[in-house]
Amino acid sequence: DLDLKRFFDYFLRIDRDNDIKKEKIRKMEDILDGLKEEYEPIAHLFIKHFEVSLDDYCSFILWILQRSMSEITSAKDNFEYLENGNVNDQSLQTMLAFMPSFLITIKEFNNKFGDKYNKVIRKMTFEKDMFEENELKFHYITRAPFLPMFDGYLISPELLVDSLHTDIHYTLMESVSLNEEYKAIQANSFIDKLVKVGMRYGYFEVNRELDLYEGKNQIGDIDLILSNKENNYILIEAKNHALTMDIYFKDILKTREHLKNLQTNWEKKVQVRIEHLKEKHKDYSIPKTYNYIVVSRFPEIIAHYSNILVLSVAEFEYWLKKERWSNHFETIIEDYYNVNGKNYTKDDLAQLTKMGITIGKFSIE
Repeated sequence: DLDLKRFFDYFLRIDRDNDIKKEKIRKMEDILDGLKEEYEPIAHLFIKHFEVSLDDYCSFILWILQRSMSEITSAKDNFEYLENGNVNDQSLQTMLAFMPSFLITIKEFNNKFGDKYNKVIRKMTFEKDMFEENELKFHYITRAPFLPMFDGYLISPELLVDSLHTDIHYTLMESVSLNEEYKAIQANSFIDKLVKVGMRYGYFEVNRELDLYEGKNQIGDIDLILSNKENNYILIEAKNHALTMDIYFKDILKTREHLKNLQTNWEKKVQVRIEHLKEKHKDYSIPKTYNYIVVSRFPEIIAHYSNILVLSVAEFEYWLKKERWSNHFETIIEDYYNVNGKNYTKDDLAQLTKMGITIGKFSIE
């Protein structure tokens, strides 16, 4: 079934993209520096909404992480160990010794910071009434990683770090007064990120947001134009959209709806611009040998259905590295994920069968 195969390939791309990002081990300071770099262009909006600066917010998170590490280190003599010297993480003794690294009292927060971070803490506190498992909102915990317990909070360092980008992004997106400005700044920042990727491989920015006209009618724009010293031009449609949780968690119906929406409301408009440039590229001082591609923030399902080359940022960078470009989507992603990714295990495939994405049992006869 070609349609099911495309969905299978797409969900595989999402998983592999996620795995590759997770394999890059970074220090907590580097993670927070990346957070500052990502959100520095909207630092003024951050202060408006969170009532603390971006730097202060990162210092607050760093204190929590360092406190947790300190508690773990001081408790290590109380852990139960296996014969090979590893910590027995299934032991009740280990769990009890580990628990203080997760628990922070309200009093401790107040003694350390006063009321400076009250709004941040309040926004990051889990409220069980907001948790709706049946509506696929179990990701809510990544929006609110402070779990109320006794006279304080249970805070997992891993969960806290995982929550940072998600919480900031969606909090600002949901702000009625700030979301439009935030989206505009983020779109420009995303293009800046693509420019930096291009510069690593000898490409420089020629233009951005170049309006295209059919007569007097404006038919859209080219988000970014890159070129190198060999006069190779890359025309980029930048798609800085986050995947909804429904798609991230492999909901086929929601993913199919998303695909139909992209085909109806987006792909047709892009195709008009592509056809226009085939005849009028000289009018915009663009050589005939240009490449027109789409670069999205995350892997998009339409890449598996469209004649337009649609790559994620990581896939785009891999494409730029190649001496000989291929505009064949399947070839690019097969090469990229064979180099960087890993194959599904039998357990992974069995899970996909349960979801209805695959049919049959994967085993050796």
